[in-house]
Amino acid sequence: GAGVLIGKKLGEADLKGANRVFGSVLSAGLITGVLFAAVSLVFRSALCSLLGATPELLPQALQYLTVVFAFAPIYVVYVLYNILSIAVRTDGAPKLAAISSAGVIVTNLSLDLLFMKVLNWGLVGASASLCIAETVGTLILLTHFWNKQALLSFHFHIPTWNEIKEYVENGFGVGSA
Repeated sequence: GAGVLIGKKLGEADLKGANRVFGSVLSAGLITGVLFAAVSLVFRSALCSLLGATPELLPQALQYLTVVFAFAPIYVVYVLYNILSIAVRTDGAPKLAAISSAGVIVTNLSLDLLFMKVLNWGLVGASASLCIAETVGTLILLTHFWNKQALLSFHFHIPTWNEIKEYVENGFGVGSA
């Protein structure tokens, strides 16, 4: 929803408004990511059961999620990665967003092979490779904001409830990879 608003503001040459929306959605994503990671870590067993994990699969699901949610800052990176990917595309750098997606995929697959096949880390290796890959993708996207031609600037702005409502009413993006 915020991506549409950012694009609209950029189309209207309202850079201040576009940056306000971008900063607001970054802040909302950061807050949401931290809260979701904390709640998910505490209630991971109930969450797995709610999502349909059978008693036979529950130990493996818990092992995987424990690693992912224990790296709560990395989980927040997942949220920021998707926000940044949409913002980078909207800000005129769709190739960089595609390179970032490819970087995530190649890193994840490569580290899956290393961690799971070579080092025999199992599901811990799979979750670790995912965390590392998403971090790589986010770092690639962050390079956009060092570019002098970027219209959006990386900053945080605490959104109002009305702004959050507007983003949600506009719908959610499809993510990136």
